Amino acid sequence: MYPVMIVEDEVWIRNALIEMIERSDLPFFVAGEAEDGEDAYTKICEIWPMVLITDIQMPKLDGLSLIKRLHDAYVPIVPIVVSGYDEFAYAQQAIRYQVSEYLLKPVEEKALLEALERSLDRMANMKELHKPLGEFEAFLQGLHEGEPQRHFRELQSLIRSVLGFKGKKPAVRRGLLRLFDGQLRRLVEAGSLSQDKKDTQSQLHILESEDETGIQRHFASYVEAWFRMREQSAEHRMPYLVHLMKQCIHERYMDEISLQLAAEQAEISVAYASTLFKQHTGEPFITYLNRYRVEKSKELLLNPLLKVYQVADQTGFASIHYFNRVFKTFTGQTPLEFRKELGL
Repeated sequence: MYPVMIVEDEVWIRNALIEMIERSDLPFFVAGEAEDGEDAYTKICEIWPMVLITDIQMPKLDGLSLIKRLHDAYVPIVPIVVSGYDEFAYAQQAIRYQVSEYLLKPVEEKALLEALERSLDRMANMKELHKPLGEFEAFLQGLHEGEPQRHFRELQSLIRSVLGFKGKKPAVRRGLLRLFDGQLRRLVEAGSLSQDKKDTQSQLHILESEDETGIQRHFASYVEAWFRMREQSAEHRMPYLVHLMKQCIHERYMDEISLQLAAEQAEISVAYASTLFKQHTGEPFITYLNRYRVEKSKELLLNPLLKVYQVADQTGFASIHYFNRVFKTFTGQTPLEFRKELGL
């Protein structure tokens, strides 16, 4: 199954796209959704979807700017643009960013599924790229445990595999190295007590060079910095940061909150927040948030005077459809079935 990210600021359109994909027989599943390009970029860097379905006109960061950012960062993803008629000519600009699929609103299910089917051919060329991305994500998740030497060996092996792209796909090699560099730099700088910031230009020079020993040494320095930082940090610091993120959920679950907002409250990067939260709670931020919202909604559902859509609104769910879906995921029942079982 291939992961898909849907980015659309209109909830009803986003939910309609999700339903079309979920009821199809194609090997795709919706791994994430966002209502603006900024939030989408953050989530894409966490879950590495293979297909992006995005609107053009959105707040904060529009769809074309999102695609451009992903293109410039060499993120391997197949973009599908969803466009209104008046914006369609504007969407042609995306051709330079390798967008080959355009869907006009209102999106027809047949057109969406055909676009996804055509995407399968393009994804066949990307599988070899997602392997190092998945290995790198596993490497980041495991940094909080184990001995430094093990992590040095893992990273060395990973970088060696990326350097193997040099001859046939130099742009891919360069893009993956930049992705890895950015993630590691943010991770170290976010939790650093006294780590000097590296000069960005000198870093790019190293990554663009043919000096494989220098590149390996460059990435090894991040692991060294990470373990120095971990030793310097007080033992209570990480649990406290998770406490701040949980506090954000407990106090603002009824509003539109995201991992980015919680990370800002804890004053750490989104990548570090994601890794840290899952390590200490055993589940991703969005799962914890939805679980907490469902528990709060169960309390409100005990009040027969409240309509289900009112409960959904008061617990931060963007639509009653999404509320029903999440509620059933955690309880095995819809909100109405939950009430019926209690005789309400």
